[in-house]
Amino acid sequence: MSIAYVIERLEMASGPDRDLDELIAAALFPEHEFMQLKDAPEGVGCMMYRWPDGQQVSALRATSSIDAAVKLYELVLPRHDLFIENYGGEWFSSIKDRFEKKTYMSRANCKNGAIATCQAILSALQAKGEAR
Repeated sequence: MSIAYVIERLEMASGPDRDLDELIAAALFPEHEFMQLKDAPEGVGCMMYRWPDGQQVSALRATSSIDAAVKLYELVLPRHDLFIENYGGEWFSSIKDRFEKKTYMSRANCKNGAIATCQAILSALQAKGEAR
């Protein structure tokens, strides 16, 4: 799965999508493990992802929460500035490298700020050549 495919899926998304969250996580964090929840039926649990600093977090919910999308941005694009704007119900996100002074834009015409932010994150990583 390419990062371009995930960006394409984000462009088509109209709202929160768990499958899309999993695609984002798989593209950004290949190291993950399944945690069996206590007293749950066999096979019912959640995925845990190891962030670059080794911290483990529960399953990603970046398409449903701007806060979660911002946390994702903070973890994968340190030393960058994130701008999120809403004009008349349309969300726009952009990311700028503080040192290179280069802006990687995502002009997501969608009603979901979290999805616009995820698209900006993945587009910036793709432009920087850091996505797998």
